[in-house]
Amino acid sequence: MFSKKKKITHEKFKLLKDYLDSRRYEDKIVFKEGIYTGGIKKGNLPYYGSFIENTTGNQYIGQYSFGVRHGFGRIIYAKGDYYEGEFNKSKLSGYGFYIFKSGVRCSGYFQDAERHGYSLESDGTGNTFEGETEKDIHVGYGILCFSGGSRYEGNFSHNEFHGYGTYYYADGATYVGSWWLGKRHGYGVLTCADGEVISGEFIDDDLPETNTND
Repeated sequence: MFSKKKKITHEKFKLLKDYLDSRRYEDKIVFKEGIYTGGIKKGNLPYYGSFIENTTGNQYIGQYSFGVRHGFGRIIYAKGDYYEGEFNKSKLSGYGFYIFKSGVRCSGYFQDAERHGYSLESDGTGNTFEGETEKDIHVGYGILCFSGGSRYEGNFSHNEFHGYGTYYYADGATYVGSWWLGKRHGYGVLTCADGEVISGEFIDDDLPETNTND
């Protein structure tokens, strides 16, 4: 169902995190953009350390390659957000997790600082999403669980239920069939909590007028 990508295992992720936490930084360079503290290679190029930006107050701690963020690291944003994971040429790219100040949590794959590929998300209120994303948008197959007990499993497009999917209602009813931008649209079968089955062409979430079976 979900795309298969090479993923950092929890063990490797923990080893990288522990290594990051165990580093002791000695050298210090004051750049125009901010202050760097850590290891330095020839030419005053950082290779592992901490950098605090003057303009934003954001702090990066982690690996560098040729003076840019590259490898494993973390960013502590002044606004309260937090990211830990892989970087590629200073951008969030690879496997990692992002925690927003609001309580929203995302873990999975990033590309050019956007969620891209498999993603596991929670909004802090009990709603969760597991599935495919592209440029921070839910696309392809996914599972969205609501705190109230309902659940959708199926295809997404632009964060909406779209294509074929199944919705499990909190009261025990289920709908299996076509969706169009978040609405039941096209052929589907609705099984009500009392056992009544309604099948046919749904239009903009409206029930079909025929094919009602008790």
